[in-house]
Amino acid sequence: MTEDEYRAYAGAAILGTLLFLIPGAFVTGLGSALGEAAGSAFFDFAVSALLGGGAAIYFSLKDDELGEKARGYGTQLFDTVGLPALRYDLPEAVTDKMEEIGLMNPNTLSEADYNGYSGAAVAGTLAFFLLPGALLTGEFDLLLNAGGSFVTDFLLSAIIGGGSAIYLSLRDDEIADSVNDAGIKLLDAVDGVVDKISGNLNGDE
Repeated sequence: MTEDEYRAYAGAAILGTLLFLIPGAFVTGLGSALGEAAGSAFFDFAVSALLGGGAAIYFSLKDDELGEKARGYGTQLFDTVGLPALRYDLPEAVTDKMEEIGLMNPNTLSEADYNGYSGAAVAGTLAFFLLPGALLTGEFDLLLNAGGSFVTDFLLSAIIGGGSAIYLSLRDDEIADSVNDAGIKLLDAVDGVVDKISGNLNGDE
């Protein structure tokens, strides 16, 4: 088998596996598992925003060393991901209560402090979402279940879809030519995307 023939055969096997992932999802229950995980993720996010994000907001608005550190971490997060902080003013009734418990007024924060406060809220939400929130809401178990279903789906797709594509690609007829052409086009498309991403990372025009 020449290098081009092997490339076509390998591409056909990958294509067959990918094509069977969708029907395989109905057989393995991956679709319902992902649906349950997605539904639970919304609840997990709400809990995380209230608890994790709320705690981060509280600490980031304290006018002391702890508050400075919290805002510093929030600023680092936004600087890392390159996201701007969307600023909006809270109602006066809310800020008055915040000042009564010794917190800074978000409406009067400098741009740098406001970015840190917003970033801290996001970081607190994400940190709580990933583990404590997932455990509390049952999202962790659902994700494990979805992960198991995905592995089963992939293996089934590799055996049936990939196996069928391999069989067809190794035939000595027009069907094999068509399957191999599709495999080569898939790998060429992937190579094109990889080359484009590599070029962007290296700063090429």
